[in-house]
Amino acid sequence: MSALAIAGQDRFTLADVSHCERTALDLDTVMQDSFFKRVIGIWNSKRGAAAAPFRRDIDAFDFPSDILPRLMLIEVLRHPLRFRFRLTGTKADQIHERNITGLSSDDLMPAMLAQSMRRDFTDIVESGRSQWVELLFTNIQGHRRQTRVLRLPLLANDSTTDDPRIGYIMSVFSFQKIAGIGV
Repeated sequence: MSALAIAGQDRFTLADVSHCERTALDLDTVMQDSFFKRVIGIWNSKRGAAAAPFRRDIDAFDFPSDILPRLMLIEVLRHPLRFRFRLTGTKADQIHERNITGLSSDDLMPAMLAQSMRRDFTDIVESGRSQWVELLFTNIQGHRRQTRVLRLPLLANDSTTDDPRIGYIMSVFSFQKIAGIGV
């Protein structure tokens, strides 16, 4: 078991999560966080004047080595609408306690996280807007972890200015241990 391990101690796994709170954060404040500011900078440089960059314009090697383990690329599949993880960094795999590349968001556990992701991913596809959210996980021992997730839309390679379809979602996260209950 790894997942959300802090300094090799106090293991925190999604399998043990008993509660998850989701809070939408003001996207304008993302630039105050130096980690996410770098991600937004790369995304903006790739999109130019478009609403979002095309998938073909994003390369994992565009990102610094401290961001790569926390980077995920989610493919949007249609008819029916579903979401498949095409690229997952090592930290994402640790949190889920397995390699999630190739899995659907519906395959993730706990179910409450899978349902929340599906709603969020659907909103990005329908609105074309980025998201910045905070998830506060509490496990059955009362330990808590805060995770911040920045999700950015990428246009499908075959979309046009007349039909700008979201084909992928790029997701980057950070997490930290929360002092208090059970810690």
